[in-house]
Amino acid sequence: MDLPGQLSNPSVKASWERLASALASLRASNAAPRRSGSRRSTRRRGEVRGVIDRLLRDAEEPLFAREIHRAVERELGEAVSWSSIANCLRRNSADELGGFERVGLGLYRRPDNRH
Repeated sequence: MDLPGQLSNPSVKASWERLASALASLRASNAAPRRSGSRRSTRRRGEVRGVIDRLLRDAEEPLFAREIHRAVERELGEAVSWSSIANCLRRNSADELGGFERVGLGLYRRPDNRH
């Protein structure tokens, strides 16, 4: 049987309609803004920033970004993406008001902790 003959089969047609309906509802759910997720990421961003700030303030010497990443995950008790850590360090060391200072490749400290 050729393709046009298969598509005229009632059970195949019903399967295609169910699939099209599922696809439409999946697209609709992805298009809607996810408010709870955005609130969580904003809250998480503040938590990550706070933990990094505390780590650098308490450190005797500058810390490597990978050390900071491991410590943040330990402190929060869950996985934190590397990009969250890297972005926080980059954003907050871009100017004097940020609170972090990049002293070498992947090495950060608080400006007030100059040991």
